Amino acid sequence: SQDEQELIILNLVSMDKSNFDINQVHTLIKNLDARYINGFFSYRDIHEKEIFRIASGISPGLLKSDVKTHVLLLALDLNQVSNPLKAFEIMLDSASIISEKLHASICDASRAPLSKQMIEHLKSKAQEVSHLKSLQILQNE
Repeated sequence: SQDEQELIILNLVSMDKSNFDINQVHTLIKNLDARYINGFFSYRDIHEKEIFRIASGISPGLLKSDVKTHVLLLALDLNQVSNPLKAFEIMLDSASIISEKLHASICDASRAPLSKQMIEHLKSKAQEVSHLKSLQILQNE
C-alpha cells in the first residue's frame, strides 16, 4: 500500500570524522535547489513533490544552523515518488556532489562505503517499485 515506506538511505560520512562546517552544508544544499523545511532539507521535483530529504545522521537529525554532525543522511521513499529509478539517480548525483565538496564518503544505510554492487541492488529495488507502481495503475483503470 502507499502508506508503507520503501526507503533508500545513503549516508555521507566525513572522511576524517570531524564535523562538517554547517554553514557550508547549508549553502551547498541550497545551491542544489533543496528547500529548508522544519530543520531538514527537501529536494523537490518541478511539481513540488518531494524526491528525497537530507538530514543529519546524528539524532535527532535536524540540520539547524548550530548543529554539529559528521554524517549527513539522505532518504528517499520509493513509494512516494513518481519515478523511483530517476529519483534514486538524482539522489545519488546529489550525494556525489555534496560528498566531493565536503570530503565525505558515500555510504549505504549501514554506513559501509557504497559499493558498485550496492548501487546496482538499490537500482533494481527502485525498478521493482516502478514495476509494481505501473501494475497498480493498470489495475486501477
